Amino acid sequence: MINVLILTILNCALIVGLYKSFQFEYNKDLKPDNDTKNCFWFYKYYILDRLPYRVAKPFGGCLVCMSSVFSFAPYWWFYCWDFSNFDLWLNYPLYVLILAGLNTIVDKFINE
Repeated sequence: MINVLILTILNCALIVGLYKSFQFEYNKDLKPDNDTKNCFWFYKYYILDRLPYRVAKPFGGCLVCMSSVFSFAPYWWFYCWDFSNFDLWLNYPLYVLILAGLNTIVDKFINE
C-alpha cells in the first residue's frame, strides 16, 4: 500500500512538471508570448491548435485531466507490465481517480 502511495506522489510530481513545462501565454495578437514560454511550450500550442479543446485537455491543457493520460505508463511500469493480472485492471481506475484528486489539490496551490 505504501508503494502505491509513493507511486501516486511521484506520478503527481511528473504530471505537474510536464504541465509547468508546457505553459505559455498568448499576447495581444493571439501568438505565444516569448517572455512566458517554457521549455516544451510548443507541445501544448500545437495540441491546442490541432485538436478540439475537450480532446486536448488531457494531453496538456488541464492538470487534473492529465492524470488520465499520463498515469498509464508509470502505473504499468511499476507493476512490470503485467497485463494478465485482473486485479491490476480493476485497481487502475481507482488509481487514476486518486491521482486526479491529488492533482486537484496541487492545482489549487499552483493557481492561487
